[in-house]
Amino acid sequence: MKARLSGILVIVLLASFNFPAADAAAKSGMACKKVGSVAIAGAYKYTCIKSGKKTVWNKGAKVPVVKPTSVATFSPNPDPHANPDPQTNTEKPENPHHG
Repeated sequence: MKARLSGILVIVLLASFNFPAADAAAKSGMACKKVGSVAIAGAYKYTCIKSGKKTVWNKGAKVPVVKPTSVATFSPNPDPHANPDPQTNTEKPENPHHG
């Protein structure tokens, strides 16, 4: 029982920690791990560069914000019952007495 409770406690504690990605908090001048890696923070794109013997994030370049536009979709097979219009109905009813 104690071992089970200890195991659950360890799992809960580990799950409560916030493990950030290696280069998630990119800010100009802060240390980074690999030259050439790229991180986006806010509206800026940072690139890891070599400065002397250290690797640091560059000053960052502003990333343009792309706003999604609505695109009209075309349905090749529209639902004939969606907007019934008796004037556009060209089918003639079958005559059950005509044979």
